[in-house]
Formats: sequence, C-alpha cells, structure tokens
Amino acid sequence: MSKPANKTLIGAFIIGAIALLVLAVLIFGSGKFLEKTYRVVMFFEGSLKGLNEGAPVIFKGVKIGTVTDIRLVYDPVNNSLRIPVIVELEPEKIERTDVVKRRPEEGMKMLIERGLKAQLQMQSMVTGQLMIALDFFPDKPARYVGFVKECLEIPTVSTPFEELRKTIQELPIKEIIKKLNLTLNSLRKLIQHIDKKIDPLIANVSETSEITQNTLESMQATLKQTEKTLTTFSETGRSMKSLTEYLQQHPDSILKGKPR
Repeated sequence: MSKPANKTLIGAFIIGAIALLVLAVLIFGSGKFLEKTYRVVMFFEGSLKGLNEGAPVIFKGVKIGTVTDIRLVYDPVNNSLRIPVIVELEPEKIERTDVVKRRPEEGMKMLIERGLKAQLQMQSMVTGQLMIALDFFPDKPARYVGFVKECLEIPTVSTPFEELRKTIQELPIKEIIKKLNLTLNSLRKLIQHIDKKIDPLIANVSETSEITQNTLESMQATLKQTEKTLTTFSETGRSMKSLTEYLQQHPDSILKGKPR
C-alpha cells in the first residue's frame, strides 16, 4: 500500500513552478534575455536636475541605451564632488557594414576618436526631464575625468545654455560698467560743451538773418527805383525818337514852329 502524498511538498512544488513561470514571463517578456549590454560612464558639468535613472540615451534619434545609475562621489584629492552617470548601451542597436567583428567597447572607442560626445538635452518641456544625446562634435575638445576606471568614459560637451552661462560668468562685468560710466560722463561733458557753442551760434545766425532780411529789403527798394528810372528813360527815349522823326520830316519847323 502506497504512502499518501506530502501536501507540504506538493504545495512547495506548485509555488516554485509559479515563481519560475512568473520569472520566465518577466525575462522573456521584457526582451532582456540573451540581450547584451555594456556600461559606460559620463561626467557632465553643472547641475543634473531633470536627469533621472531610466532616462533614454539617444544617438541620431535612435535610443541605444538607458541611464542606470547616478550618484555623488567625493574626491578628497581636490575636495570636490564627482557625479558619474552610468549608462547601459545596447551594442546591437549599432550595426557595422564590414565583416570585421570587434567588441562593443572597441567600436565605441573608434566613434569617440572621431568626435563622439554626450550632451544633456531636454526630453520634455512640460516635466523638465532630461535625456542624453550622443553626437559628433569634432571641433570640441575631449575632456576626460578618469574617475571611474572600470567603465569606458564618453566625453561630454556643455549645453548651449551652459556655454552662455559660462561666457557671462567670464565677462569682466565690473570693468565693463566702469568703462560705460566713463563713456557716459564723457558724453555728458560733450553735450554740455556743444550746448555752450550752439547758443552763441544761434544768436549769430539770428543776427545774420536780420541783416540779410534788411539787405534784401534794401535791394528790393533799389530794384523798384531802378525800374522806375528805366521806365522814365524809356519814355524819354520814345519822345526823343518821335521828335527826331518829326524834325527829319519838317526841318522848317525849327524856324516856323510846329503848326497848330
């Protein structure tokens, strides 16, 4: 006669089977099974507010990785804080057209040598969340921190806003304000000097204008008198012409007089 089955053992077996089933669904469902990833590290300047674990890493618009860890590390050498950003990249998202097979780290090193760098960019204007964008910046110098030795480091570049902030901070504001005040004072003195010169000039122009007006009035009177004189001469000339013509026709009138 067989022994009755152990209920506790059966229950444990069922629970174990269910746990394995759930684990298999999680692994295969999320697509992480047999998926190869490798870790890299980045160090960004300024605040990382808005960059959270799980943020996407984008290369030319394609998601190739995820931020997995952000932590603060104290450096006692120079009494400063470092913020390494650990990222898991998916090498399968970057394919090669040649037949040469290299390790993902070697391929990433080649891209870095050609100017690949990381930059923080806005992921959502509403929430203020950030993401990491990879792109080629060959004209920007590669800056390495070298604080985390176990991961390949991808150099970073500042955002346009960060570049603007640094430029403003580097401006000699006090010197600019001082020179501006000196310029304003010089301009004020120049305006006062011009005002002093303009007042006599305006008076001279006014006086000259009155003289010119009087001269014009005198010239107009002279012209009118000249016109009258010329008119009188013209009438006298016509009379002399008529008299001459009459004497030529009647020479005896000098002795006899003009007939009535």
